[in-house]
Amino acid sequence: MGEEVVVVARDAAGDPAATPVEVLLPGGALRSLGGTDGDGVLRFVPEEAGLYAFSTSLGGVRCVAPVTVAAARPRWLLALATAPLGLALLYRHLRRLRA
Repeated sequence: MGEEVVVVARDAAGDPAATPVEVLLPGGALRSLGGTDGDGVLRFVPEEAGLYAFSTSLGGVRCVAPVTVAAARPRWLLALATAPLGLALLYRHLRRLRA
């Protein structure tokens, strides 16, 4: 959450496509996001965790891109676990260099 999701629309030739984009929100509501810009790009910031389904039609073909947004996890536990390991490896390598 809080991270930007970038939707890119390209046609069959790989050129940018200006097209309207809708998103199916995790609660089941369908919301129009407007259209992609001249470069075929649309930026969206999700407000909650869950499954988002972005959809548009390109050349008569309906394109759907599901994106799962997860809640941010605290990283302090990872830092507490890896800092001593890093110090132990540093100590081992310094001892090896001294020998």
